[in-house]
Amino acid sequence: MAHTLGPFENSRTDDDFRVVVRNLLKWLNLTEQDSLRRAFTVWFNRVLLPRKILDNDFTEFKSLEEVETMLSEAVKGWKKEGEILGAEKGRQEGRQQGRQEEAAKLFLLLLDSKFGVVSQELQAKIRQSSPEDIEKWTKQIFKAETPEALLNS
Repeated sequence: MAHTLGPFENSRTDDDFRVVVRNLLKWLNLTEQDSLRRAFTVWFNRVLLPRKILDNDFTEFKSLEEVETMLSEAVKGWKKEGEILGAEKGRQEGRQQGRQEEAAKLFLLLLDSKFGVVSQELQAKIRQSSPEDIEKWTKQIFKAETPEALLNS
């Protein structure tokens, strides 16, 4: 019967990963399994942990017990790092949305100055457009005969 290592590689959360390690330690606790325990330790150090710890900056472990101890402490840090990365991503998306809104607002002012009141339909199209599209239209505004022709160019 072939055994897979799926529970390690497919652990969805760090807590799941710790449970799998804890269960492995219980199973490998017998003295006659020393060589298998050492093999798992090498596998953790060289294969699994480099995948889980993205910066590959960790000290190799001498035993599986050390892996469990490290995980108990590191999971807290990993969660904190994830929160920080999530917050930064949120800020970046917010800045991008703000830039898009400002570009749309400025472009609508330019359209109003050149053509007068722009239809609600075109205003909605502009507000949903990318900053790149708005920039392209802004460069072409002086050549355009109508706002519709400009936005369909």
